Amino acid sequence: AHASEYIPVKPKSMATYHDMNWKYLFGTPLYPASEVAMVNKEINKWFKTTGIIVSTPYVGTEIRKFFKDVKNDINVVFLPNLAKKISIEASKRDQVFQKLGIKKKYILCPAHLMPHKNHLNLFSAFHRFRRTQEGQDYILILTD
Repeated sequence: AHASEYIPVKPKSMATYHDMNWKYLFGTPLYPASEVAMVNKEINKWFKTTGIIVSTPYVGTEIRKFFKDVKNDINVVFLPNLAKKISIEASKRDQVFQKLGIKKKYILCPAHLMPHKNHLNLFSAFHRFRRTQEGQDYILILTD
């Protein structure tokens, strides 16, 4: 949902946010003015239709600071220690899937939704895959 025009998706989805960098000027702009304007306009649509996940409580406060109209709960899911192997019991995984309404097989795409990531090919390929017999059993899970 970050740096992307709003794309209506079904069912209800979750969006993850790790920073609000486009809101700050670090001596020089990080993003072109046209992209900042687009994100500022489109992100409110994402906030209204997705659950919000942030990696730290601070990012949650940043969302509330910049986007006063956000009424959704902001869920904090801390990033893991990359040096530690993570295992999750199947029952806990299933609880998370049930809570999120994930009932089908899935393809996970853990990538930043920036224009240079070329998601059009991913969306086109997934659309074609979904039209096959096997593909009807899958959903696409995007993380940002």
